[in-house]
Amino acid sequence: LPSKTGLGSSSSFSVALMKALHAFQGKAIDKREAAEAASRLEIDLVGEPIGKQDQYAAAFGGVNVLQFNADESVNVEPVLIDYKKRAELESHMLVFFTGITRFASSVLTEQKKNIGDEEKFKTMQEMAESVHEFKEKLLKGDFRGLGEMLHAGWTRKKSLASHTANSIIDDFYDAGMKNGAWGGKAFRDGGCVMFLAPLENHEAIRKAVTEVARANNLEEFREIPVKFVQSGAEVLYNADHLHKLSL
Repeated sequence: LPSKTGLGSSSSFSVALMKALHAFQGKAIDKREAAEAASRLEIDLVGEPIGKQDQYAAAFGGVNVLQFNADESVNVEPVLIDYKKRAELESHMLVFFTGITRFASSVLTEQKKNIGDEEKFKTMQEMAESVHEFKEKLLKGDFRGLGEMLHAGWTRKKSLASHTANSIIDDFYDAGMKNGAWGGKAFRDGGCVMFLAPLENHEAIRKAVTEVARANNLEEFREIPVKFVQSGAEVLYNADHLHKLSL
């Protein structure tokens, strides 16, 4: 996939870079340290108007409830889903790369400004407060309920910034919903859309969103396989002898 899809690729790269640089220096770095180092790189050095959620997701892996505190610390609560439920969740998910790539920073900048808007701040609070209900439905395997919550969350999120969605993204999303999805969302600027849907409706959804892509000449459109990674960022190969030669 190209960059700017909304799937957190820049933060995943930043976390991997931090892990690799520390490994090259012969130093160990834990998940939290990797997430914080990557956050400093993107937020403080590059100046991106983002939070830390993507970096923590990439560093820790799996499914987690993240609590961002006023002192800038982050609490990570793993959500322990058994293998069967995790496999069922993956099987109910559909994710598509739309072929639309744009920087997410424009949307995030507007959302940040809107924190001062009382109505929009209330919407953000409602979204944050829904996390624990979402977690309970996930643990119960209530995938229909999860889809309905995703739909409600996407509806709220669209109200937070004028560029969160456009007519093409709306067409993709509407196509999925009209063909039997329980709910879904678009990622950031619409680079990807995802749906939770009963298995028997997957083929109809695939056909419907493919038609939207064809109608808009989005040649890079394609479906993305979904698989949860439990371990987060890891050093897969550490060539110690190359490190020694470089000293």
